[in-house]
Amino acid sequence: MNTSSHVEDMIVGLKAFLVADLPAYLTAVVAAKNDGIPLPMPNTKDIVLGAMNLEGYDDYPVVFLVPIGEEYEPLTPSTDLIRATITIWLVIGGHSESDLNRMIWRYGSELRNVARDDPTWDSTVERSEVKEVAYFPVVLAEAELQAVRVTLAAEKELS
Repeated sequence: MNTSSHVEDMIVGLKAFLVADLPAYLTAVVAAKNDGIPLPMPNTKDIVLGAMNLEGYDDYPVVFLVPIGEEYEPLTPSTDLIRATITIWLVIGGHSESDLNRMIWRYGSELRNVARDDPTWDSTVERSEVKEVAYFPVVLAEAELQAVRVTLAAEKELS
C-alpha cells in the first residue's frame, strides 16, 4: 500500500471543502452582525498547502493548511486507518486593531463551525473533530496582523 500522499490528499480535500462551504458561513455571520465589519473569503490562490510563510503576501486573508503529524493503524491485512492532525492558519491585516480583533474571532468561530457541521469535509475523510482554536497577534515590521489557528484531527480508512 502506498501511503506517501494520503495526508496531502486529505489537505487538498480540506482546501476544496473550505472553498466550497466557508463562503456561506462568512456571509451569514456578516449579515447577522450587520456592523460593517467584513469577512472576505480568501482567494483560492491564497489558500496555501504547507508551511506558514507570510513573505510576499500583502493581500489578506491568507490561509495555510499545515500537516502536523500522521499515524497509521492496521485494521485488516489490506486496510489501514490514517489519523492526521492538520492546522488551518488564517491571517488577516489591513484594518484597525479593534476590527482585526473582532474579525479574527469571527473567522475562528466560522472555521470551527464549518468543520464541526460537516466532519467528513464533503466525504474527504471518514470523520474529523476540532481540537483547538487559538488566536495570535502577528506583528511584522510592515504590518499589524492577527491570526487564528484551528487544529483538526481527522481519520480516513485506506485500502
